[in-house]
Amino acid sequence: MNPFEGSQVFTVIGANGFIGSHLVNYLRSLGHICNVPARDDHTIFTQPLSNVIYCAGITSDFRTRPFDTIEAHVSLLSKILELCDFQSLVYLSSTRIYIHSESTNENSPILTKVNEPEDLFNLSKLLGESICLNSGRKNVRSVRLSNVLGADFQSGNFVISLFREAKATGKINLFTTLDSEKDYIHIQDVLELLLQISLKGKQSIYNVASGQNQTNRVILEKIREIMPFEIHISETARKIKFKPIEIQQIENEFNFFPRSILDLIPELASQF
Repeated sequence: MNPFEGSQVFTVIGANGFIGSHLVNYLRSLGHICNVPARDDHTIFTQPLSNVIYCAGITSDFRTRPFDTIEAHVSLLSKILELCDFQSLVYLSSTRIYIHSESTNENSPILTKVNEPEDLFNLSKLLGESICLNSGRKNVRSVRLSNVLGADFQSGNFVISLFREAKATGKINLFTTLDSEKDYIHIQDVLELLLQISLKGKQSIYNVASGQNQTNRVILEKIREIMPFEIHISETARKIKFKPIEIQQIENEFNFFPRSILDLIPELASQF
């Protein structure tokens, strides 16, 4: 069901990626017009883009592609904000930026460590957000996305990698402890919220997360209900515990109630 009257026009930057491709299919299924410019398509600078959703980004391989990371998260975004004709723009950032911070509220200060390789990703996303906030353009918003779970079978996504290893070898090698935990969000929740934020968002920054952490133990137990496997925990396994992500803003503004990612696991297993 289309929650908005009439067909809207969208331009999805990064439409070949996991989130971008799902978003294009979702928008078109609702009857919206969705433009999907290819990488290096310079016509975006000469024609109206209407509602831009900026999904381009580097995720798991940002450590080995620092220049591509800056280009995707900052440089291209900056050119679009400066030169393009659009009605609104949503930039996909990440809740990973909270890793060193005390609070996960959208308005809280963000702590980064410039000497840590991991923080290249965080700093690039924060610079992207800062350009959005200070561009002087109207209707520009940043979305800090949690770990999105869906049919992303070609990726290095942690949960998908567990499926892949269990099915291929009957064993899972774990390099983080069973009580390690982080937030996951259902891909359908992401798609619905991106549409609402794009057309109706009142704030400049939104956390898009489930607001509930899931432990490795709970996820593995759910997968084990579907397929048998042994677990081998590395002697050097680290405990990684992310702070719960605050989602009061999307709860209040969009009446958001997150789907359970645990309910998604059997569905994903059946497609694997």
